[in-house]
Amino acid sequence: MAGQGARKISIERALRSARAFAVAEWRLALPVALAFLGLPQLIAGLLLTSRVRVMPQTVADLQSFSLDLPWWWTPILLLMLLVSAVGALALMGLALVPRISVREALVLAFRRFPHWLGAAILLFTGVFLALILVMIVIGLARGGELLAVAFTFLAMLGGLLFAVLLLPIAADGRLGPVALLRAGAKRYRGSWGRIAGGMLLYLATAWIAMMALQVSLGSLLLLAGRLLASPQTGAILATVLASLISALAWSGFYLMIAGIYRQTSET
Repeated sequence: MAGQGARKISIERALRSARAFAVAEWRLALPVALAFLGLPQLIAGLLLTSRVRVMPQTVADLQSFSLDLPWWWTPILLLMLLVSAVGALALMGLALVPRISVREALVLAFRRFPHWLGAAILLFTGVFLALILVMIVIGLARGGELLAVAFTFLAMLGGLLFAVLLLPIAADGRLGPVALLRAGAKRYRGSWGRIAGGMLLYLATAWIAMMALQVSLGSLLLLAGRLLASPQTGAILATVLASLISALAWSGFYLMIAGIYRQTSET
């Protein structure tokens, strides 16, 4: 359960562990990934298919598309994140608990989710309070606006990464929100830089790969839909493809986090 000090973490080893688990237990992991990581995105995507007539080709296109989203997208996105967290807990339960079934992993995920959510709320409350104090100090300095933006980005990014790292601790133990935060701080201290770097590298690589696949194959599906005089069908197929690719990529990410957690448990 709680870590006992700094250990050298191998991201490559965590990725190998994730790949080995996916190959051996894909029949268990795939339904969870599709239901909790892919399906929410698919539903949200289907609600936006009327807006996806051309796949975004550049970061500027993606930014323009994001700014044009309707007001109800924000609560839907929040709900998607919460459902994905339940799915991540279930995947980590499958990866960390021996001989657990999918049903048992889902029960575990729903039971541990409130504890993780409470820890995340406490974590980001602390982040926001720290941001307020830092903003007051930075506001007195020259060039404070740029420093404020940079610090806010880094603080939020660090909070998000740490919240994800709390998921396997929540899945593998019965800890309350405060105990979760303490266990996470103790377990990952000394290895935070290596772990955060590995997480960011995976996310950046996965994002590039997902964008490449979605733009190339998604554009072909949209084109096929127009050629068949059914643009809506092409948009729906492109959304299904994007959801499937995303579910697989995020599953790999969460299984990698489980592999990192397992390394911190070694003596």
